[in-house]
Amino acid sequence: MGIGQGYNCTTISTDVCTYSPSLRRSLDEASKSQYRYVLKNIFYIHAFFLDWFHAVNGAAGTPATSVIDGIVQEVDPEKKTNSFLEDILTALTAGLAFIPAVGPEVAAGVGVATNALVTGLQQAPGVAKAIWPTGTINSQQVQISELERSLAAISGDLEARLDLGLREIMSNPQSFVGFASSGVFSGGAAPSIPKDQNQILIGFKTFLLSKALTANGWYAYISQPPTPLTQQQIDDGESQASVDVCAPKTPGASSCYYNETLGLIWTLTNAKAVKQMDQLSSDIVSKDWAPLDLLFQGAFRCAGSGNFGQSTVNFDPSGQLDLSCFSQLDSCVDPSKETHPVFCTTNLVNGGCPVRNCTLDEVAWDHQGVP
Repeated sequence: MGIGQGYNCTTISTDVCTYSPSLRRSLDEASKSQYRYVLKNIFYIHAFFLDWFHAVNGAAGTPATSVIDGIVQEVDPEKKTNSFLEDILTALTAGLAFIPAVGPEVAAGVGVATNALVTGLQQAPGVAKAIWPTGTINSQQVQISELERSLAAISGDLEARLDLGLREIMSNPQSFVGFASSGVFSGGAAPSIPKDQNQILIGFKTFLLSKALTANGWYAYISQPPTPLTQQQIDDGESQASVDVCAPKTPGASSCYYNETLGLIWTLTNAKAVKQMDQLSSDIVSKDWAPLDLLFQGAFRCAGSGNFGQSTVNFDPSGQLDLSCFSQLDSCVDPSKETHPVFCTTNLVNGGCPVRNCTLDEVAWDHQGVP
């Protein structure tokens, strides 16, 4: 999108895209008010993308590798987890947009910039498709335990991805109008990306942890109490309840996550590692590997969208961006119990329950305590 001689706002690598009131002096009086809105949006969107790149590029260094080390040591010591490099890059760049996609409870307080990003991507799906193209999955697989070396060399890939999105905005008037539709790019200052690197990495950590858990035999056992749990019932669990992990005092039951709105209980389970269930659930919270709502509700919504096991970024039939699949945690239900979730009969995917039935081995820990 042309501005004037000496300005280039179509790539995040340039340093010649800074708003100056002096630009308006070159316009006639009748045009000043007409172009003021457009000019601010051009410069502030560019500044936003530049900020986005620097934030993600910085988070991909030491902050990301420290998370990788912890997850590998506790969840993936046998190095079973592989992932496409394309999915890793997507998890890094789309992490901020992932937060509101999971649900309103998670989205609260994520900031103006994050909400502006989600709104812009939903209103301008061409931008999302430019950054995260479908059908072009990189065939290069990365062992998560060796991911540090790959992250050290992805700066150019990150820049290229965001360049494609920015170029789509600046060259396509429809995408420009859609991405700027929230109005936040025409205010007194450009919205800034949160400086908290835990927020920057939230999608990356959730994706990485869920992939490692699933590859190593962990899954979410979903049940639905006949009546919603009361706060007292949750509090009657162990002290873990204070950090959103409920631990019912029943034989063989592991730490779990309960969502009052949905009325569902997710129990992080591994039929071959029952004694490690409570400790791992606690470590996920205490070591800040992933918020439990994003880990469990994300996997639940991914299954409900029919995209589990596919790309982390998808587009629904109407072309809208779907970011529900950052959590790739496997889930199952026990069809033989009275706690069989109602959603299995009300939210069908391809004519069946969106979550698979547990095998006999997978539910043995629940029926018998310890298998």
